[in-house]
Amino acid sequence: GGLVSYSDRGNNITIENCYNIGNVSTSSTSTNQQYNSVSGILGGTYHTGTRKIINTVNMGNLSAPKLDVHTIYYDNQGDTVQIENCYYLNSIEPDKTIINENSIEFTRNDEEVLNSLNEYVNAHKNDNEVELCNWIFDSNGLLTFEK
Repeated sequence: GGLVSYSDRGNNITIENCYNIGNVSTSSTSTNQQYNSVSGILGGTYHTGTRKIINTVNMGNLSAPKLDVHTIYYDNQGDTVQIENCYYLNSIEPDKTIINENSIEFTRNDEEVLNSLNEYVNAHKNDNEVELCNWIFDSNGLLTFEK
């Protein structure tokens, strides 16, 4: 995954207000999805645990020669992964892409997406030890954080 490789048994993780701009790929020719999954944010989950991905964006390209790629996460064993207000860039390879439920496609400079991300930030700005940053577009029209 673009941010987390794998979440094993009993792991409870929350990925909140993050983004990936790195490309994620495998050169493996294996058709075993379990060990060669490719996804934008969370590479894989296994068995029990609570996983939440909130207000997060994947802008990296995803590729695998023999496998499907997943816009946000790969679920290995029917685990529950809660997605809230998550987006992926529309340039992801469409023919082998598994679009995770509740993830939303967007294009560069999409003001609606920017507003939605910042609405979440404003509502939850002080919920954590580290204050959430507002989202902005960089000079290439990609999302990043205000400094």
